[in-house]
Order: sequence, then structure tokens, then C-alpha cells
Amino acid sequence: MIQLLSDIAILSIVPFVLYLVVLTVRVARTDSQNFERLRKTSGGLKNVLKGKVDTQRSSVRDHYIHAGLAFNKRSGALSKQGTLSDEALEVTLR
Repeated sequence: MIQLLSDIAILSIVPFVLYLVVLTVRVARTDSQNFERLRKTSGGLKNVLKGKVDTQRSSVRDHYIHAGLAFNKRSGALSKQGTLSDEALEVTLR
């Protein structure tokens, strides 16, 4: 029984490890200019993960950013929310 559970655990981890390997290879092959542009646009990984990417820089919309509104339950107000677009990631991580 313990051997069966161990085998199931290993089989469930394999797809995740493969995904990380593929992602690492894609990042390693990334064009440095595109990667640098995304880094400057996003302001850092923390902003990307929190959805706090600046949606407008100098009053011009950037097609690399998805912009939207989020409702803050605590304050009862709408707030801007921005993330990197799928197109931006496709161009960078092909």
C-alpha cells in the first residue's frame, strides 16, 4: 500500500517537473530585448503576480498590458488592475 502511494506521488510530480523544465528552456532562449521590455513595462515580478502593473504610462496605452477594474470589498471602491497580455508573453516565450 505504501509503495502504491509512493508511486502515485512520483507520477503526480513528473508533469510539474516537466513543465518547469520546458519553462526554463523557453526563458533561456528568450530574446533579451523583449525580455527587458517586459521587465521595464511590468515593474517587477511582484507587480505582475499582484496585478498591479501600471496600465498607462505617460497617458498612452500599451498593447502589452491587459487593463481592467477590480472591486475592493474592504473599501468598496473600484481600483485599476493590470497584467501582462498573452500576446506579450507569446512574443517573449516562443
